[in-house]
Amino acid sequence: MPGRIEYIAGTEGNWLKKDMELVRIDDDDLLAQQRSAFAELENAYLAMRNAGVQYNRELWAPQSRSISRMPGMGMPALFDQMFTRNPGNMAGFGNPHVDRYSDLYAQGTQLNQSRSRVVQVQSRLDEIAARLRDSRAVAPFDGVIAYKLVEVGDTVQPGQHLLVFSNLEYLQVKVDVPSRLMRGLMQTEFVMVRLDDVNRTVT
Repeated sequence: MPGRIEYIAGTEGNWLKKDMELVRIDDDDLLAQQRSAFAELENAYLAMRNAGVQYNRELWAPQSRSISRMPGMGMPALFDQMFTRNPGNMAGFGNPHVDRYSDLYAQGTQLNQSRSRVVQVQSRLDEIAARLRDSRAVAPFDGVIAYKLVEVGDTVQPGQHLLVFSNLEYLQVKVDVPSRLMRGLMQTEFVMVRLDDVNRTVT
């Protein structure tokens, strides 16, 4: 990820064990985004729970049966229920079955939208977590820092090499082998190598 180098584990020649942190890029902005996303996720959960309550209320106590939806007569609820509902239906103030289906569908839509919002925020949190992982490089094996290509405070871009970390458990030599000799080599095989500068042979 792009950013400013905040930490480098030592200098060239330093030995580090596997899983130790090699390089860290400043992640203050990502941490702020993560805190904001967690707060947004909590709000999304609250909205989803509220939508579930409203859906269940509509399921068990339909608003289409409420007398408040019809023109009242200023009487107590019992008389309003008796004298308003039937005349209201006859006067064309809606079909109770259609109203109930419409209300239930609307509450179900709100519930599904709130669930989708939760998934959306969780996906954003996963993305931030992945970027936070990318802000740190850890040693993949026990080894030594061979070359440092950046310094603390440098601004880096994706794909830029930061350092060379070498495994010194075995001597590794990169050579070109003629194709006619390939039949005599096997993967993971140890071979003898003669070092010209010290005139000795090593595995």
